[in-house]
Amino acid sequence: GLDGQGVVDAIANDQLDTSLLDDDGVLTVDDTIFKFGLDWKASDDLLLFANYSEGFRPPVTNRLGGDAAANQSGAFEGFRIPVYSTTDTLDNYELGMKGDFLDGIVRVNATAYYSEISDLQTSRFDPTNISFLVFTDNVGDAEVKGLDADITWLATDDLVLNAAFSLLDTELTSINPELEGIAPGVGARLPYSAEFSGNINARYYFELDGGQQGFVNASVAYTGDRLAGMVMDAYVMEDATQLIYGTGSGLKIEDEAAVYDGVGYTDANGGTFRGGRYVQESYVISNVSVGMSDDSWKVELFIDNLFDESAILNIDTQQFTPKVVTNRPRTMGVRFSFDYY
Repeated sequence: GLDGQGVVDAIANDQLDTSLLDDDGVLTVDDTIFKFGLDWKASDDLLLFANYSEGFRPPVTNRLGGDAAANQSGAFEGFRIPVYSTTDTLDNYELGMKGDFLDGIVRVNATAYYSEISDLQTSRFDPTNISFLVFTDNVGDAEVKGLDADITWLATDDLVLNAAFSLLDTELTSINPELEGIAPGVGARLPYSAEFSGNINARYYFELDGGQQGFVNASVAYTGDRLAGMVMDAYVMEDATQLIYGTGSGLKIEDEAAVYDGVGYTDANGGTFRGGRYVQESYVISNVSVGMSDDSWKVELFIDNLFDESAILNIDTQQFTPKVVTNRPRTMGVRFSFDYY
């Protein structure tokens, strides 16, 4: 259980923050956030806009807040689990446009944005402290720069082409001192964010003898590499995977530090763990379909994931070994819909 006197002493020494708790131990937070927007209709076919918005997530209380780490070596020397993670805040700036061009044949929507995140919340998994294992902390500050765009082109009366893409540049700009050697350093990418993703879709329409409309559709979507989690514990998890299953996970790891300070033990070979995060590698998914419709119903034959691509959608690093979520394999079927209105 908790060392009550130790917790009291830690609070008195400002090692634990409890300032958000009232006399009954209830955590209450309130805030005021703002959003401003400006639109300018430059012409009948072009709209320009600018937005500013704020956001925040409330603190998250930890089940055993105040408990001392069983592992008191390395980065955990003198460490106590936070009573709660503090609020993280977001300031977001956007510039964008929506326009029709070439007499309405081409439509373009685009938004450039810049976001500043303060006290970014993150979940931490600590395999050396069985009593609390997973808790929430604040890793530091971050910034995000990006560009999203989508384009629609009426290539002919019967052919419509759509394309969309997202460019993303994310980085940590400061690190909570308690997470140095555990989280990646300043300049590291944020997790689950692909630097580039995009898709292309083509749909061709044709008339059928019975008056129905037929169509053929094809799409290709690309998602770039993404990093899993905010803690550089992939080599620790890989070592555990090897010990438990007799083989590694086969997952790619982004090497980020010569030493990982989050554990006080060595690997199976007696070596020091390096710091790194698992990589959710890039993938391409293609879908095709053919069908027909009238005013009230639609039926289509489809093949999703045409080339049976095995894509990693998520790697769960909040356990002793990585748990992987993949996409569905090639799937064929028939869809039918009916509009009652």
